[in-house]
Amino acid sequence: MVAKAPSQWLSGKGPDVKLSAADQQRASAFMHSRARPLEQALYAFHFEGAGREGVLDALAAFQNADGGFGRGVEPDLAFGGSSVICTVRAMELLAEVAAPPDCPLVRGGIDYLLGAYDPQAQVWEIVPRAVNDGPHAPWWHYEDAGQAAIWGGYLVNPRAEVIGCLYDYAALVPPALLREVTDSLMAHLESCGGLKDRHEIACCLTLVETAAIPAELRERLVAHLRQPVARAVERDPAKWDGYCFRPAGYMSAVRSPTSPFADMLAADVERSLDHTIQHQQADGSWAPTWSWGEAFPDAWEQANLAWKGILTVRSLRLLASFARLEAF
Repeated sequence: MVAKAPSQWLSGKGPDVKLSAADQQRASAFMHSRARPLEQALYAFHFEGAGREGVLDALAAFQNADGGFGRGVEPDLAFGGSSVICTVRAMELLAEVAAPPDCPLVRGGIDYLLGAYDPQAQVWEIVPRAVNDGPHAPWWHYEDAGQAAIWGGYLVNPRAEVIGCLYDYAALVPPALLREVTDSLMAHLESCGGLKDRHEIACCLTLVETAAIPAELRERLVAHLRQPVARAVERDPAKWDGYCFRPAGYMSAVRSPTSPFADMLAADVERSLDHTIQHQQADGSWAPTWSWGEAFPDAWEQANLAWKGILTVRSLRLLASFARLEAF
C-alpha cells in the first residue's frame, strides 16, 4: 500500500485529496506493462485519446461462435464457452465505447442474449452448468439442485443488467420483448417489499445509469432504490478494505457525480473517494478485495492480475469524474 500524506477524511474535514501526477504515472505504467490487452485498450481510450478500435479488437478475442462472450472476460469465470454474465460484461464495454449497433460484436452479443431468454420465467440464467468444467470463483459454481433459487430466481440479477444492454441497443431488440421484460422487472420490484441483496441493488443501479433507458423508467427505479441503497451502503471506512457495498467505486451506490444518489450520500462519497486514493497499491494498481480462497490457486493468480487492470481503469475513471486527479 502506498503511503500518503496524513488525511483528515475520517472527520469529513479538510481539502479534497487528489491522486498525484506521480501516482497517475505509476498507474499508467502498471496498465502498459501488466494489464490485459482489453484493459490496456480501455485505458488508452479513456486517458490517451485512442479510438474504440483497440477495444473492439481486444473484445473480439472473448467472443464465441454463438455470439456470446466468455473466455474469462469476467475474470472470475475462466470457462471458455458463452454465459449471460460474461456477455453482459462485454456488452457494457461495447456501450462504454459507443460501439454502433451494426458492429458485429454488438449484433452477436444481442443475438446471444435474445436466444438465452427464458420466455416462461421472463429471465436469463446467469451461468450455464458448463462453468464447472473450468476454473472459477466458488460463487459461480453451478449447483444442479436449486441453482435458480441461489440467484433469487434471476428476477433481478442478472435481469436488470441484461435489460440495460437491450436498451443500449434497442434497435436490435423486438419492442414487445423489451416492454415485457421491463414490465416484469418493475412488477417484481413493486411487490418484493424492497431489495435486500447488495448484488441485486447493484444490478438495478447499473440499469439506472444506463443512458438509453426512458426517463420515466429511471424515475420509477430510483424511487424503489432509495431505501434499499440507504440500508445497503457500508458507511464505516474501517470496513471498506473488505468486500462490501461502498458509497463510491466498485460495487457501490454512486458511480459518478450525476448519480441520483450522489446528494443523498455526499459526505460518504467524499470519504470513499479519499479511501480509493489512499489504497492505490505499490505497483500502481488497485486490487480486488476478494479472492477464490483455496479454489484453483494458479487460475486465481491470473484472475487477480486481470482484476487489477479492470479496477485500475475503473478507479481512475471514478476519480476523474469527481475531479480527483491532479493535473499534469
